[in-house]
Amino acid sequence: NYLVSGSVGTCIYSNANRQSFWIQNLSSGQSLYVKYGENAASNSFNLVLKKDTANDDGAGGSILDSAWKGNVSVSGLQANPIRYIAFELT
Repeated sequence: NYLVSGSVGTCIYSNANRQSFWIQNLSSGQSLYVKYGENAASNSFNLVLKKDTANDDGAGGSILDSAWKGNVSVSGLQANPIRYIAFELT
């Protein structure tokens, strides 16, 4: 399962059968704030994925996690749209 999105909020929902998940920032406009849980924001996050050098060029920051089974949410600064890909392996 994968999602390419520009939406702030939960990008991966809780799944006890998850083997791993991966998120990559595809936006050249800003960093992507990632939170294990709900309500990621620029003042409430677990890690930051650096911005892409150009939209969708694959050089943006990414995370691969094979342990977390809960929700994962993302956010950016409200002035700029976000763009990312999220993938879950079950």
